[in-house]
Amino acid sequence: MLDSPWLDVALGVAFVWFGLSLVVSAINELINQLFSVRSKQLWAALDQMLDGSYQLRPAWSQWLFIIGHTGRPKDPGLIGPDNKVSERLYSTTTVQALENHRKPSRKTKIHNLPRKVFSQALIEMGASAAPGPAQNVGDYIAELPTPLGPQMMVLWVEAQGDLAQFRVGIETWFDSQMARLSALYRAQVRFVMLGIGVVVAVAGFGLGVRTDSLGLVSDLQRDESLRTGLSDLAAKVSDEDLATIAEQGCPPTTTRAGGGDEDPPSTSTPQYVCVAKGLATYQDINLIFDDRGVTPGATDRTFGVVWDDFWTRFGDMFSSWRSFLGVTVTAAALSFGASFWWNVMRRLVGLRQNGQTSTSA
Repeated sequence: MLDSPWLDVALGVAFVWFGLSLVVSAINELINQLFSVRSKQLWAALDQMLDGSYQLRPAWSQWLFIIGHTGRPKDPGLIGPDNKVSERLYSTTTVQALENHRKPSRKTKIHNLPRKVFSQALIEMGASAAPGPAQNVGDYIAELPTPLGPQMMVLWVEAQGDLAQFRVGIETWFDSQMARLSALYRAQVRFVMLGIGVVVAVAGFGLGVRTDSLGLVSDLQRDESLRTGLSDLAAKVSDEDLATIAEQGCPPTTTRAGGGDEDPPSTSTPQYVCVAKGLATYQDINLIFDDRGVTPGATDRTFGVVWDDFWTRFGDMFSSWRSFLGVTVTAAALSFGASFWWNVMRRLVGLRQNGQTSTSA
């Protein structure tokens, strides 16, 4: 076992950041669920890829615009040959098989389109519009609008009329387009997570949470019981996986229909919300607070006292450059998300449990 106070300090900081980043990730997840951000992002990208009718914006502004995006298709029965290519793609039986609802008045929530589904749907569109010999497929591609048409024509020429090779080319092209979209989406999410991290770090400081990173490191250096408590708690939590912790926060519910077999366990609560609830069930979790859970009876404070303390601490944060800098560092750290700090924490726990201290010669 690698027994080092500095390792315990790092582990304590990683655990607190993991707990706080769960809140940030949960809020981001709830926003995505509420506004169907991932679905809108996909279909906005398809609008740009297939029709050129939607221009993706820089990452810092794309998220705000995507919330108001209304280009997601609905009611496939009303989509005809005069509609955009992205809408005609949505109306194919291949894509419709992915829908999790059958109400045509509702917009789609499909947020992932596998490459094989995309290529099959595109070929289905061509087959329905240009049945017959293979050369008719080329005629159909030539009629596709820019920017899709020229790109598909290049792939068709490279395939030399071989439909199987053409499908492989479509899938490769689609993967490259989705990789570009994923990079943009990650950059956009980082800006959103940073904004949420600032709110969580500032609000947490006012509520007595250890969001002052500089103060947290100082406390961990001086207080051995706090250092040991947080590192042991991190080790206990890391023995589980995120799915198990999520089940502790949101126990799966089962339903029975018509007296038949039970349906698979399910929960309607987003994952990180459940993980945050599950983490709150661990003993000594109140160590993430800088006074409650350490000072006896501190958890019995009334709402009025908590409210007054919040504004007092809020003012203290801006009156001390160390506290302000510590909260700023925490906000930046939280923007990396819960998964990142979960992996860091588990690696530190593994180093603490399995590492070996080198001896001097």
